[in-house]
Amino acid sequence: MGSKIQILLIEDDMVDIKIFQRTVRAEGDSFDLIIANTLGKAIEILKEQVVDLIIVDPGLPDSSSSETIKQVITHSAEKPVIILTGSDDEELPLRAIELGAHDYLSKDNIDNHLLKRSIRYALEKNMILSELKKKTKQIKSSEIRFRYLIENSSDSVLIIDKDGIVKFVNKSTEELFGKNQKDFVGTTFDYPIDKDRMSRIKINNNGKTTIRTFQILETEWNAEKAYLVLLRDL
Repeated sequence: MGSKIQILLIEDDMVDIKIFQRTVRAEGDSFDLIIANTLGKAIEILKEQVVDLIIVDPGLPDSSSSETIKQVITHSAEKPVIILTGSDDEELPLRAIELGAHDYLSKDNIDNHLLKRSIRYALEKNMILSELKKKTKQIKSSEIRFRYLIENSSDSVLIIDKDGIVKFVNKSTEELFGKNQKDFVGTTFDYPIDKDRMSRIKINNNGKTTIRTFQILETEWNAEKAYLVLLRDL
């Protein structure tokens, strides 16, 4: 396979460390294990080098329980974190997940198979979450650009939902109709939603009548199906 997976093990118990070292040796060139026996040392490592995954026993000489988990996740640079738990604290796994850990392992039942499976699961889950965050950021960026374009368009633009209720109008539409945004939003667009042809609309603004063509295009608004109504001069 490609470059080794860099795993930071934060643990001060030599017995548990040896279990992990055996697993790493069994995997050949797959894993590279970095060991820190205190939280302070772990934070130094995380500041100085990039790791792919962190495994931490919350009970350390310089920190314990939820505080250890919080500090590790804060300094993890969004890398997956696996918590090692003991049988004396049944609530710790739930707290760990709530704080942002990807998985947990019980020290009482740990073996090579479970360890490798947990590592793979955490890495795959983190990859999926990273892709989702990236896609969400891209979508939000696209939505911002889209809103900017229609808000500043010289053409009159309305956004209506699938039921024909107006959700947004731009400044050009306000000027064309002589109404404010608040006068539009929540009202019904009283024309058929026909995406296949241009239609005409008669507009009365303070006694002055104008005729515009309008075209309806499918779009999304606030992550829901909607229609963009584009009004233009004849």
